[in-house]
Formats: sequence, C-alpha cells, structure tokens
Amino acid sequence: MKKAFSRPQSLHPTPFHYCPGCGHSIVHRLIADVVDEMKLRDKTICVDGVGCSVVAGVATRGVAVHRLSGGSDLVLVEVGMVHCRE
Repeated sequence: MKKAFSRPQSLHPTPFHYCPGCGHSIVHRLIADVVDEMKLRDKTICVDGVGCSVVAGVATRGVAVHRLSGGSDLVLVEVGMVHCRE
C-alpha cells in the first residue's frame, strides 16, 4: 500500500503534547510542511513562549528559543542577528 503522508523532516519524531481537539498540532505540522517544501529548515528560527506553545520548540528541528511572556518579536530579531552572523 502506498504511504499517504509522512512526518515532515522539520519535526522531531516525537508525539505532540497538545490537548486533544486543539488545532495547534495541525498548524504546527502545516508550518513544518511548508518549511520542508521551501527548503527553509536551516533558515528557520522558532521562538515559543509560555503555555502550550513551548511544545513548538521541542518538536521542531533547527534553532529554537524559549522565552518568557511577551517580547517574541525582539527575541526573534536578536536571535536572527546572531544566527545570520554565523
């Protein structure tokens, strides 16, 4: 039987820990599909915060930053500046 789909390479092979019925896992997978399709994994930075979004950084391959509540845009700019210098 032909495989209908597989886990995107941008995701670690671990189960999501989102609540049942929550749409976060679907959105997370769709983002990973697009990152793989556009070959952006080496250029992608995941910034997650408090609550259920902390799962995003754990399940995503690549650069992931956990931050406290608020200030995601500033953290993303700072990490991007450092990451781009490498």
